Amino acid sequence: MDAAAGAVVLAVLVLLIGRYNRLPDLVPTHFSFSGVADAQGPRHLLWIIASLMVLLCAGLTLLAARPHWYNYPVEINVQNKFRQEQNMVKFITRAKVVVVALVGLPIVQSTNLALGVHANFFPLAILSLVAILLALVGYHLFQAFRLA
Repeated sequence: MDAAAGAVVLAVLVLLIGRYNRLPDLVPTHFSFSGVADAQGPRHLLWIIASLMVLLCAGLTLLAARPHWYNYPVEINVQNKFRQEQNMVKFITRAKVVVVALVGLPIVQSTNLALGVHANFFPLAILSLVAILLALVGYHLFQAFRLA
């Protein structure tokens, strides 16, 4: 999963680097729920979003390596500590892929629209990623209580 998150980050960065010089000075910066651009801003804002994506990926990687930092939904004891930590590390690692995709997707949509590529996948993709993230939360919470 770390490789998948890294691949998402790398793909978005390569796309942004490859398209940046062709982008107009103003690019879409906000989208309605239907995926229609309803605000514009300077193209350099895409680098701020990309930086946020990289920082989130790095931060979640750091967090996954330190399960003793977490707040667990169940009491941790000698018998369940290892299993609970494994469950939460899996959650953070899986969620990282979805989170970086959620942050990277507006960059893809913004560059697409700015360059005249009108792929209408944005609303479905956002909804799908949010549903996956909620499913991950539910599954790993269930596992935490089951493993307690």
